[in-house]
Amino acid sequence: MKKTLFSFLLLSFVSLVCGAKPNGIDSSGLQLEWGKYEKIGKKLYGKEIVYENSDFVYVIEKENKNINLLFFEISKPHGLILSVYRSHGLIIINSNKLKFPKSDVKYEYSILKLGEIENKLYVFIKAHHPKTDEVKLLVQELASNGTQKGFIYEVDAGVATKSAGLFKKTKLTNFSVQLSPDGTKIGIVKFNSVQEDQPLSIGYKMLDASLKAVWSGSIELPYKQQFFDLTSYEMGNDGQLFLLGKAWKLEWKFGSSGKSKTKISKQKKGLPNYSYKCLIFEIKTKTLKQVDVGVKDSYVTDVSMRYLQDSNQLYLAGFFSEQWGSSIRGTFNKSIDVELAQVVQAKQKKFNQRFLELFLSSKKVKKLQGGKNGNYELANFRLDNLTIKEDGSALVVAEQYYVKMNTSSTVESDGFISTRTNYTYHYGDIVAVYINQNGEIRWTAKIPKHQISYNDGGPFSSYIINVERDKVYLVFNDHRNNVENWNEGKEIQKMGSPRSSITVVVSINNQGIMKREQLFSAKESNVVFRPKSSWYNRDTRGSNRIYLFGLNYKLFSRAKFKLGSLTFPRNTVSD
Repeated sequence: MKKTLFSFLLLSFVSLVCGAKPNGIDSSGLQLEWGKYEKIGKKLYGKEIVYENSDFVYVIEKENKNINLLFFEISKPHGLILSVYRSHGLIIINSNKLKFPKSDVKYEYSILKLGEIENKLYVFIKAHHPKTDEVKLLVQELASNGTQKGFIYEVDAGVATKSAGLFKKTKLTNFSVQLSPDGTKIGIVKFNSVQEDQPLSIGYKMLDASLKAVWSGSIELPYKQQFFDLTSYEMGNDGQLFLLGKAWKLEWKFGSSGKSKTKISKQKKGLPNYSYKCLIFEIKTKTLKQVDVGVKDSYVTDVSMRYLQDSNQLYLAGFFSEQWGSSIRGTFNKSIDVELAQVVQAKQKKFNQRFLELFLSSKKVKKLQGGKNGNYELANFRLDNLTIKEDGSALVVAEQYYVKMNTSSTVESDGFISTRTNYTYHYGDIVAVYINQNGEIRWTAKIPKHQISYNDGGPFSSYIINVERDKVYLVFNDHRNNVENWNEGKEIQKMGSPRSSITVVVSINNQGIMKREQLFSAKESNVVFRPKSSWYNRDTRGSNRIYLFGLNYKLFSRAKFKLGSLTFPRNTVSD
């Protein structure tokens, strides 16, 4: 390992090879527990964890009801099966297929959110009509064991729009559901389908625990669909809607007919042709305010937003670039006072030379610092997680991700040409940034990782995260030699075979001290960890436990599934 890694973070990296047992406590206080294996049915697929509380874990899976005939397949709507497990012991207590009202229309159903409010458990479901593209938002109360209670209510509905011209594009209405910051209400945002040349229209509802609407309405944004990319939203407790998006700078050109035409301005050297906008909409007063989210002399490439109810502020953090493109040169954060609609604190910091040299050659780093344009910044990173801790500090995490496409053609003996396209999915290094309570960027760390897969989307790649008071934990699949390689300062190896991989835990404390540990081996434990089935909408600070989706593959037999839990030590002391 390069000496620059140590001097950059001012820390000593320690790696423990602990070979944790399938169930038990390892030397770091991590407790791993697995439930029993279950067979995955022939017509079942897409099993995912969707919710957890102190008593239960909820898992959804789709039932494939398609009929396969000799030369074709008859497509039928998929069923949804909800299974409930005890959080301790991971024993399944109930599994039932969700039932919907009988109708002549065959809707396709998918779960948007499952969550609790005032001790009531609700599941929000999107119903899509594949022929008309009508979309409905449904809600159903559930018992703690997952059985349905009472009626299914239709909360809202929307229709699709189709663009004019030969190649028509269909745009659906979409819904998003989240709890209010104080946990007493349910916020629903409706992204209406509009033509590209029409202003963006967004509907909103705030429901109480009895599903009665506290507020409802819609807002038309001062941007047309084709010139504004909405990236995220937050809702306040008292009727506020916060929107974040990229607004393209425009210019008007007159054609030969005398009519004006609007188009996106060309990017000028050193100047972006877009700006990120934070829109603050007060539902009670129907007022809309805008705040520009820019970084001086640079391009904002990725940014995320959180609403802080105690201070009535919006906290934004992300990455910026000094060159045109999607690469990153440094990090920034801003705090916006909601009432004043003004930036009250802003910090930005470039990656220093030592950190850049963990990714780039010294030659490239010198060219970058000399102001030369080229492939000299960090490329293909996407912001995955922004967590605000209880003490006001923040953690920003991004992962490198890219796909390579290779198309080849072969001439058959009969003269026909067959074409095949292969996709290679790369999930690379992780970058973590720690920002203290005053907005100062204390450290930036590289977590070396390279996972590769082919034509599958990378189901065993990427990572899951849990944030404790003084530590962040990252769990992912790794090459079996990489704990030792990392400890000895060697280059890490690619993880391309999940069945022969190990699952590791990387922990980083508030001082930036990092540990990389083996949690279990896929071969020794007969468990292959699947991170993407373990992604679910959860507060990374809310629990010191995360749930793992495990698979078992054997030749000539159907895959089996089991649920695992990983418990982290609470109130730990920084190393």
